[in-house]
Amino acid sequence: MSSKPSQNSLFVLSLWPT
Repeated sequence: MSSKPSQNSLFVLSLWPT
């Protein structure tokens, strides 16, 4: 999960859909 910051962003958005 530490390959691209984009994936992390998507994951965070999934957790906190703001």
